Amino acid sequence: MPLTSVMFGLADAAASAFGDDDDEPFDSEVAFRNFLADLLGADAARILAKGPVDYFTSASIGSRVSLNDLWFREPNRELEGKEMADYLLEQAGGPLFGGMLVNTLRGLHRSKRGTPGAASRR
Repeated sequence: MPLTSVMFGLADAAASAFGDDDDEPFDSEVAFRNFLADLLGADAARILAKGPVDYFTSASIGSRVSLNDLWFREPNRELEGKEMADYLLEQAGGPLFGGMLVNTLRGLHRSKRGTPGAASRR
């Protein structure tokens, strides 16, 4: 289903924000699947939650194909300060503004500082 990871993430965040610290963590995806199984039965719930192709063929395409990183990708390492700000700018600006324009401006800044050779390296 489209945007399920966003909906489940928001539900989990709300549950952790308003729940007790002593409670075990709430998993909205498991709760949703249990609700469907109680309402429709186990087979119909799996068809609805995973899709008919997965149910009838066991060829799970959805687990390998994901749109989670379509709009914003998480950094592959821990970033802080200026590095995180640069990363967010690159992600928000896309390839033209976040990549090429930022690197061009960095190169111009390096060449103005008197290191023209460093302007072409990164």
